Amino acid sequence: MSFQVIAHRGASGYAPENTAAAFRAALTLGADAIETDLRLSKDGRIVLMHDATVDRTTDGSGRVEELTAAELKSLDAGAWFDPAYRGERVLFLEEALALVDRRVPLVLEIKESARVPHLLSELKPALRRTSSSVVISSFAQQTLLLAREHLPSLPLAWLIPRGRFTAAEAIAQARPLGVQQLCPHALEVDAQWVRTAQEAGYAVRAWGIPGHSPAEMVRAMRHLVRCGASGATADFPDVLRSVVTLSANLPAG
Repeated sequence: MSFQVIAHRGASGYAPENTAAAFRAALTLGADAIETDLRLSKDGRIVLMHDATVDRTTDGSGRVEELTAAELKSLDAGAWFDPAYRGERVLFLEEALALVDRRVPLVLEIKESARVPHLLSELKPALRRTSSSVVISSFAQQTLLLAREHLPSLPLAWLIPRGRFTAAEAIAQARPLGVQQLCPHALEVDAQWVRTAQEAGYAVRAWGIPGHSPAEMVRAMRHLVRCGASGATADFPDVLRSVVTLSANLPAG
């Protein structure tokens, strides 16, 4: 069975998310792809940051959009996770592209909301300078429409908000977007959902594997593999790889 193991914000279970350390860990652990988040600094640089503020994942405070690239680069982005990562810095897109250097595809989730056209205009030349395979993803349908307009050659993935969309509802909303992947929450799909989406021509890549309990995490991973999903993002990509490898030999249930 082909199942894409995607390191979520890098291997964020092992290293501070969206940093070079997390990316290196993902590569070391053999992830098939790396997912990360894109926002814009005050001066228009593309920065890898999930939250709208830097408060949770750095020693600084404030909104990403109100901080310059130099201010963002001065922050410690590692010590919050573990003192061993003290001195780890915020990562910018061009640094991530150079680090990955074509070794695995990148899934770029656009978190920016107010300046999406600006982000896409900055993204276009950055991607021309790399031969890395890239997928653009977003929860926001308008963002995906803009991405299709600005970057028509790139595959798109719709991150489906939680709320138990039926497959038919998801497909109906996805059609006008021109996406190739549907990305439901890991706990809100079953085999019929996946089969319906795949028969309509979509790959199904899940997000939201729970990480607060090892047993629940493994159960969710096993569930996705058995449902026939095409892949999933995971904080612990090595665990997901093990589940994928072992699931074919485990009894149903």
